[in-house]
Amino acid sequence: MHPARGGLCHFSVFDRSAEIQYPRKPQAYWAGALVVHPPSEPKEPAMAGRPQSQGRTPPRTAGGEFDFREERLRLALEGGQIGLWDRNLTDQEEMYWSDTLHEMLGHDPNEPVTWATFFEHIYEEDRPRVSRRVEKWLAEGGDFKDEFRVIRADGQVRWFASQGRLYCDDAGRPVRAAGVHFDITERIGVEEALARTREDLDHAQQVGRIGNWRLDVRNDVLEWSDENHRIFGIPKGEPLSYETFLSTIHPDDRQHVDQAWKAALAGEPYDIEHRILRDGEVRWVREKAFLEFEQDGALRGGFGITQDITDRKEAEEALRRSRDELEHRVAERTADLLTVIEQLEQEVRQRLAAETTAQQERDRLFSLLNMLPGYVVLKDRQYAIRYASHRFLDRFGDPTGRPCHEVQYGLEDVCDDCPMAEVLGRGATCDWEETYTDGSTHQVWAMPFEESDGTPLLLEFAIDVTERKKLELLISEMSEAERRRIGRDLHDMLGQTMTGLSYLVGGLADRLAQTAPHEQPLVENLMHVISDATAQVRAMAHGLNPVGVEESGFSASVRELVEGFEATCGIPCELRAGEAAPLGPFAAMHLYRIAQEAMNNAAKHSRASRISVDLHQNDGTLVLRVADDGVGMAKNRAPGEGMGLRVMRYRAGAIGAKLAISSAEGEGTTVTCALPVEQAQQEKDECHGE
Repeated sequence: MHPARGGLCHFSVFDRSAEIQYPRKPQAYWAGALVVHPPSEPKEPAMAGRPQSQGRTPPRTAGGEFDFREERLRLALEGGQIGLWDRNLTDQEEMYWSDTLHEMLGHDPNEPVTWATFFEHIYEEDRPRVSRRVEKWLAEGGDFKDEFRVIRADGQVRWFASQGRLYCDDAGRPVRAAGVHFDITERIGVEEALARTREDLDHAQQVGRIGNWRLDVRNDVLEWSDENHRIFGIPKGEPLSYETFLSTIHPDDRQHVDQAWKAALAGEPYDIEHRILRDGEVRWVREKAFLEFEQDGALRGGFGITQDITDRKEAEEALRRSRDELEHRVAERTADLLTVIEQLEQEVRQRLAAETTAQQERDRLFSLLNMLPGYVVLKDRQYAIRYASHRFLDRFGDPTGRPCHEVQYGLEDVCDDCPMAEVLGRGATCDWEETYTDGSTHQVWAMPFEESDGTPLLLEFAIDVTERKKLELLISEMSEAERRRIGRDLHDMLGQTMTGLSYLVGGLADRLAQTAPHEQPLVENLMHVISDATAQVRAMAHGLNPVGVEESGFSASVRELVEGFEATCGIPCELRAGEAAPLGPFAAMHLYRIAQEAMNNAAKHSRASRISVDLHQNDGTLVLRVADDGVGMAKNRAPGEGMGLRVMRYRAGAIGAKLAISSAEGEGTTVTCALPVEQAQQEKDECHGE
């Protein structure tokens, strides 16, 4: 048998001839013959035993000469990893394995083997299928061919290709089966790697929008890649021809493409760009072909690529339009250039005059600033004071050579809440209230200002609002007192009235149950409405007049607030309240309202799924913290935006507390109010007019 062609292998098993059809595989050639002697003869199978390190002596012929045929077969079987087996079907147990098969499966050649021994080596997932195939083969006869996985004795998984043949007696009954196993693990690995490579190539072509084709004129075969089908919009499986290809070309480009192809058949290069029609849409492609010719000049075949260049063509067209528009604009601008130069010269003269006028106006402005009821100061990025009005000088003294935080607050370092970066960085306007050491309160505004030479400055303007703050505190107390009065009236008057009405309707329901049962549902609905209204009145009364703040203490009132909020809004709340010093009614009420407003904001705006309230005392300071896990506030949200935030800041300022709000978009919001305990226990007598 020629090693490159494959074919039949003839061998003798117990004086019976056998033929095994071996597949033709590249670089897997083998040939030989096997002779297995009957049991009555003492001679062992030709494949018995293993090669020794000192070599082996080939068997001799009847004439005493060396017989290399069996030796060549042994070498072929070992080199080609081919295992032989033979089974006597009349004996369900004993069967023969060649040494190569023992070695292929890692099996001890000295141990007996049976039909079940080999099935134990078959991979568990493949075993049922192989078993069914073998049973069908034994029942129907013919040749057996299959590929499956096996497990060596050392646990290694290999792939086998198996072939077998049945041999029958004179009555046609199968009496013996023989076959071979090939180790095809490497071939399977190569096939899997080739499949992955083809899949990667398909993905690469799809990403790069590059398809390919191959033409075999001898076998009349034209193959297109999947991407080539997608580019031209021709479904896979549809017959391909030159006419089919031409039908996809844009009518205006069809003649050009046809001429280019005919020129390529004559030996000219084929590298063109043209339009196609795909589902009615115009697309651009680039085609390039590499053709092969016979010696007589006839076309043998070729290979080509097709690239979808629609995006590139659209970009080129957009670039051309932009270039044309740019040239047109340049022409227009060139025509106006002299006029612009003349205008610039005139503007320079006007600007010089304007700067002189501006300086005069600036001097008048500073004179006006000195007449304002508050102080005005200009600061640069280095915190140096560039200008200060008379009222600033009267209050803080001469600022020459000192930074603003030292002049105004006696601090060595920059203030933690310095608005310089906010004002000069974003051009925003900030405002806040500042209480100085003499007890006065000022409303302060900070805004961007530009020096005559273009230097950015911060302009700070402040007026004394001490009396206004006292009036606001008084109004706040009066408002709080009115809220509490309304809450008491709702509870004591309307609440009692609703309770009495509920009893009356209940009595009416009992009477109607006896005299007019058909009216009973209407009365029950009325009782439900009265019950809901009574609950709403009580909730409103409690919100306006939280009795627990005075009667049970601040910690208990906050606990009641949290429990009521969770029951009403359905948002899980967690309260961590430690020991806290007693608060005066004024401070307790404002701190209570801050907690209430923070929780309401979390429910209305933050879309929070959980709220935590923390109340503790640390180093003489009572700290209230309300945090949620909601959407937070955007970074570009202006400080103080929203009525609720302004009210909380006002209440904190009224009791001498510091309010801090930290929030990031998507990370929730935390409101922290820190109140000195000593100040929390003081009554605001001055707000009562005492």
